[in-house]
Amino acid sequence: CVAPRRTNRRARACTRLVQLRGSFTRAGRAGANHFHFTGRLLSHKLKPGAYRLVAVPRASGKTGRALAVSFRIVK
Repeated sequence: CVAPRRTNRRARACTRLVQLRGSFTRAGRAGANHFHFTGRLLSHKLKPGAYRLVAVPRASGKTGRALAVSFRIVK
């Protein structure tokens, strides 16, 4: 899957994941945690579309299993 261009516009549609610059951290406790995502990254609003957020827990120099969640930004 590649970026759309004039030469491949009639090709079969595919899902293309592009990593956005920026990250954020949240303090949590042991056990299940949740947070409210504002739809902003690096102080900019995300454009309407489909996104995937990958959350990685880190504590005391150790990294846990990543969890990916899909979400959509609408107008």
